[in-house]
Amino acid sequence: MSPRSAEKTYVSSIFMLAAVLISPALIAGFMGDDFIHLALFKSGLPVSAPNDASLFGLFSFMDADPIRNKELMDLGLLPWWTFPDMKYAFWRPMTELTHGLDALLWPGNSILMHLHSIIWYLALCFLVYKLFELVFGKAHPTLVLLGLALYALDSSHGFTLSWIANRNGLIAATFGIASIYTYIDSQKRNSFLIQLSSIAFLALALFSAEIGISTVGYLGAFALFLDKRGWFKGCLALLPHMTVVILWWLLYKSLGFGAANADAYYIDPVAAPVEFLTAVLQRLTVLFGSQWGFVPAEIYGFAGKAPLLANLVLLIAIVICSIALAVSARALKVSALARFWFFGALFSALPVCSALPHDRLLLFIGVGAIGLILEVLRLSAQDHQDIDRFKGKPTLRTIIPNGSRGMRFLFSCFFGFHLIISPLFLPFMAYSPKLWADQIDMAPASFPKIANLSEKHLILFNVPISSSQALTVWRFNNGKEIPRRLLPISNYVSELTLTKTAVNEFEISKENGFIQNGEESVRNLSTQPFRLGEQVHLNGLTISIIEINEANRPSRIKLAFEPNFKQENLVFLSWDKENNQYLEIKANQIGEAISF
Repeated sequence: MSPRSAEKTYVSSIFMLAAVLISPALIAGFMGDDFIHLALFKSGLPVSAPNDASLFGLFSFMDADPIRNKELMDLGLLPWWTFPDMKYAFWRPMTELTHGLDALLWPGNSILMHLHSIIWYLALCFLVYKLFELVFGKAHPTLVLLGLALYALDSSHGFTLSWIANRNGLIAATFGIASIYTYIDSQKRNSFLIQLSSIAFLALALFSAEIGISTVGYLGAFALFLDKRGWFKGCLALLPHMTVVILWWLLYKSLGFGAANADAYYIDPVAAPVEFLTAVLQRLTVLFGSQWGFVPAEIYGFAGKAPLLANLVLLIAIVICSIALAVSARALKVSALARFWFFGALFSALPVCSALPHDRLLLFIGVGAIGLILEVLRLSAQDHQDIDRFKGKPTLRTIIPNGSRGMRFLFSCFFGFHLIISPLFLPFMAYSPKLWADQIDMAPASFPKIANLSEKHLILFNVPISSSQALTVWRFNNGKEIPRRLLPISNYVSELTLTKTAVNEFEISKENGFIQNGEESVRNLSTQPFRLGEQVHLNGLTISIIEINEANRPSRIKLAFEPNFKQENLVFLSWDKENNQYLEIKANQIGEAISF
């Protein structure tokens, strides 16, 4: 078998293995935002479409429109305490087209939707392989194959590729790597037409997801470290690409897209530069620690009120990054290629540090992080020529570099984890959206004892937050009747007191306060506190804050319905988790206080 044939066999084997390991994604079903997307492609959901430039409103569901906010709160799709100006509105027309294709050709078929996403992932892996081949050259096929295996079999990609609503990241990364590949190729061939294709791919990446801007990180690193014309002329050559980025950004912002007042997940670098700079070093460390190591970045991102856990994850990430940089120090000093991979990954990571760390943000970072390791091997591998000519089987021992026993041990641990343990976890991670979705108890979505449900105003207590915001969408997607109003008041079980104070007015008291723990994801009380007397105006209902406790949480609120409201349509329900049913709370007499 010729070396080229052997290489093709290895490539095919890696792709086949990857396809097998990620195949559990096909039966992972739907999770989270997937259900909202399904509902938006159907007719009948009583929520206005976002008034923006999106195709279907899939990624601009929370657009800070006061009228839509009322509709969303009335149906429990947003909690009543949501900060009015909070916004998650993203412009991703290319990705929306792919979801529209799903809805047109195989509506509601999760298997084919997952297959669609898997195809994008395999396309991304192929482009990463071609990029490694282009940069390292065909004289080093073993390094290229190793890079492909490290990327394609990485368990951190499992959740990313199997959450249908997260397909935007896959598409943006695919077009982004295509842009990087064609730009480097255009410089080698001195081809203006290929350079134009790089600009087009960059535009497609940006119109697929905001993470597409990470493409520029690698283009900039190439100009600084690998462009034969020097860094200054290299940067000038990128002006057409930067023009596309600037035009996209101006259009994006002028159309009203972006995240705002959402510091539970996003930090706006422009609106809060100090806070962003404070967080960026930690987030960079966690992301690179996850890429080179073994602790998922989201553990840090969602540690929330558990600072000890967050600090432990950060400490582990610091150790991993320190070891990786120590191992790579010589390569970074002597090799421009090593600097290209490292700074490309670093520059690509900076934009995504505005969001909480999560492994789904590693698609771009992983390319450079792996490329740096490959360059370290290229500079110091044993029997390098024999391996790259396929005179013998590549083994773990032959690719561990010369050096101390400690260095050999570190590389053995790295490859042992990333080529053995990580691939074994990949099927589990590819199936994990199903496991997460199964954790959400949808029993509270059933109201069997309530007649004429479409006329009823349901005021709910003690429904878990993960369930409460999914009740309406779950009922809609399952063809069930939707209440006129579905309003969760509090998601965490604790004693409440309900008092009828007037014909259509009720007071609800909670000593330890409303808006606890995860409920702050839509309103950070430390930066966006409620004020005494502040009101939330819904359709035919006003919620007033009439008492705030020492912890700065609302502890007594008033519900005032419009004067012509029909009492018989109002139902107070408290979820009894132990018995898996609702208990109806009767508040019939003015002045009567009911504790539950």
